[in-house]
Amino acid sequence: MGLAYSCSLPRGACKKRLYFAQEHRMLGSNLAVRVAERVDVLWVEDDALDGELALECLPRDLEGLSVRLVSDGRKALEWVRACGSRSSLPLVVLLDLHLPGADGLEVLREIRSSPATGLLPVVVFSSAADPRTIEACYRAGANSYVLKPASFAEYLQVLSQVVQYWVRTNHHPLLPF
Repeated sequence: MGLAYSCSLPRGACKKRLYFAQEHRMLGSNLAVRVAERVDVLWVEDDALDGELALECLPRDLEGLSVRLVSDGRKALEWVRACGSRSSLPLVVLLDLHLPGADGLEVLREIRSSPATGLLPVVVFSSAADPRTIEACYRAGANSYVLKPASFAEYLQVLSQVVQYWVRTNHHPLLPF
């Protein structure tokens, strides 16, 4: 299980539980991943400090969501595979493209190739604005492609809207309504 901690948002008394992936090594090169409780959002972002800062500053309307932040594509795939059942999968994956271990496009293709995860909503959240990259992501099965804004305030606003839609508004194909 990832590390869980609480943090206070600077502009309010809101508390959030944030879940961050940790490496748990077994003998050899295998990664032991345990999924202990429901995760709403799997956020695969190579810049963990930016991810943590953004999570700490998200608005109150997202309070109570569990987010697992993973900074490596291969570790994200191992975590998804370790979920076991469809009901253990997150409601959405936010996926950066430029990742160590396995790039975002490879992660997306792997998620789509498995019957257990093929319907898992994946939103590419990247600064790559090249039309060929965007098309490649849609062809690989992305549900949405969202450009990361340059300003931090806009970044938070867009991130909040994306999470709000996919977690609170969207009817997830793998869960009962």
